[in-house]
Amino acid sequence: MHPPPPTPEHLWLHRLLGSWTWAQERVPGQPGEDHEHEDTIERWRTQGDAWVVGEGDSHGPMMFTLGYDTAKGRFVGSFITALATHFWTYDGHLDGPDKLVLFAVGPNMGPGGGMANFRDEIEFMGPDERVLRSYMEMADGTWEQFMQARSRRVLATPAG
Repeated sequence: MHPPPPTPEHLWLHRLLGSWTWAQERVPGQPGEDHEHEDTIERWRTQGDAWVVGEGDSHGPMMFTLGYDTAKGRFVGSFITALATHFWTYDGHLDGPDKLVLFAVGPNMGPGGGMANFRDEIEFMGPDERVLRSYMEMADGTWEQFMQARSRRVLATPAG
């Protein structure tokens, strides 16, 4: 059995391949300062043409998997970190040519506990720069941004 050829959506994910520095930034409109972590590296590689896997240690060891499910017509993935026991599962779509929007359900970080809806946006600002923005849905249905990080590619990795 041969794997199916990659779709344009799979190739969009290949934009993540390589090694990236990571720097947490102040969330726009909130007090605080940027927190540079230029020595922190995320490494993204392929798992065949259909999946990309990202590993890093920005806030403890973590791992992303991202792919495109052709039957669903949606981006899918997962996230784990050594700092928590929740297994995050993603479902998302492209919002324009440079932004991937991923939705997940996870532990509510606000008052009341329980579970909440989350949204992560991976937006390419150029071929070697991207921004990750994380939001949590509030009780009134609005989305509140709680994290922003900028990554810069330091080493490209060929696809495949």
